[in-house]
Amino acid sequence: MAIISATRLRLKSAAYLLPFFWHVFKASRQTAAAPGFLGGRLFWDRRLVFWTVTAWQDCRTMRGFQTSGAHRQAMPQLARWCNEGSTAHWETDSSRLPAMEEAYRRMCTGKFIALPVSSPMHQLRQIPKPHRALWRGAMTRTMELLAGLVQEKKNVPDTLHLENLYRQSWPERSSNENLRNRPVSSEQE
Repeated sequence: MAIISATRLRLKSAAYLLPFFWHVFKASRQTAAAPGFLGGRLFWDRRLVFWTVTAWQDCRTMRGFQTSGAHRQAMPQLARWCNEGSTAHWETDSSRLPAMEEAYRRMCTGKFIALPVSSPMHQLRQIPKPHRALWRGAMTRTMELLAGLVQEKKNVPDTLHLENLYRQSWPERSSNENLRNRPVSSEQE
């Protein structure tokens, strides 16, 4: 029996991407080394929406992760960064991660995070169906890499450079491209 934890967060603005990714990076390292962690993925959906889906041996190990380290430090930031947030937890007979359709179905009946500024969808307790995983990018690969290193009993690297991860994710883009000057449309797909 395993516990699946799913989280959906929507950032208010692209201005929060860098601090958000920094906390995701630190929490990913913590996740990979956490006792009871079986696997996880991070998906970037459209409109600055991020999904995490993780599998844990039991509730105790999942709660231990959530209430400690980098994850605990990131939690207070959500009220400032996000205008939508929800979580869902459920038991499963398999330690495999569920498909996005299952995570979405469970999220619709999950818990909505109390936020001081929330979107109309969040206020109505509605979750748009995920478009598709637009980006299984550097953060997902980092989480999977770190999980593999820990499972193989290798040392987890002290630093992984976000710039290198960015280049691996989008090799066609110039390293000196200024993303702040790139308009972000809420209708991008």
